[in-house]
Amino acid sequence: MNRIITSAKPWNADPTDDTDDANGVYRPFPMSSQPVAFAIPNSRDFSKYPVDLIRPLAKINIRLSPELAASGKFRINEVYIRHYHQEGNVIPSGNWTSNADVFDDDAVNTRGSATLSGNILYDGITNSEVVDRIYVYEQLGNDPGVVTTGDWGRDNFCLIINGNYRFPEDETTGDIQSVDGVCYRIDLLKSNPANPDANPGHVNILRNYCYDITINDVTAIGMGVL
Repeated sequence: MNRIITSAKPWNADPTDDTDDANGVYRPFPMSSQPVAFAIPNSRDFSKYPVDLIRPLAKINIRLSPELAASGKFRINEVYIRHYHQEGNVIPSGNWTSNADVFDDDAVNTRGSATLSGNILYDGITNSEVVDRIYVYEQLGNDPGVVTTGDWGRDNFCLIINGNYRFPEDETTGDIQSVDGVCYRIDLLKSNPANPDANPGHVNILRNYCYDITINDVTAIGMGVL
């Protein structure tokens, strides 16, 4: 079994999709684990030991809040991911040793040379939500205050939401203007409570974690291009 996994297309986790299109065919997750040692008794009446399997990718879900979805103010058309890794390790450390910290939940084990600046597209979105579709390899973030203002966020992993934005064109008449194909960038950020004025840092993207993003409101027209 190859301990390095690669994918330039979205990781297709839908077992019903066998079409080799832009989304690729269904691809099962390679899983890993580090169970504790246990003895198998000689008798037939032995206990079963559960083994926790670890997925080598992170999952990202995107939804509108119930209030925003009900208002009709915004609709998600497409989602892009940018500055993503296209390679990862099945085993967190990339080797088959029994090192105790190999499965540290908070450790980032990236293949940092495999970062792309292009886009991976997720389309065919219904109900303005992308759930159980976006899977990405681990990626190292940065600490708050490390990145300068001029370079902040330029080359870090992010998501681009392409959608339809509806807003009152005239407050007195209530006429609604609709703008389609506008784009909004989402960064996964962390702050430093001890220095709230510092530029925020980007979180580490960790294997087997799920990052749930809820869009509560949209208050301005986004960019027209990626």
